[in-house]
Amino acid sequence: MSSDLVTASASGLDPQISPLAAEVQIQGIAGVRQMKVEHIAAIIVNTTHKPLLGKAYVCVLELNMALDSMNHN
Repeated sequence: MSSDLVTASASGLDPQISPLAAEVQIQGIAGVRQMKVEHIAAIIVNTTHKPLLGKAYVCVLELNMALDSMNHN
């Protein structure tokens, strides 16, 4: 399990998570949104930022917006 899933704030409003934390949640997201795992994995890749310094992260807002747009198509 990704450590940021355990150590992140209890508010559930963290703006960024690690790519691993996003990947851990793919099955649950697929079930709730009735989407294919492959589509969600691709969206995670597309919303992963890789800064020159620091660790890669997934912007949760961008991820959710992309997932919402896929559900409406």
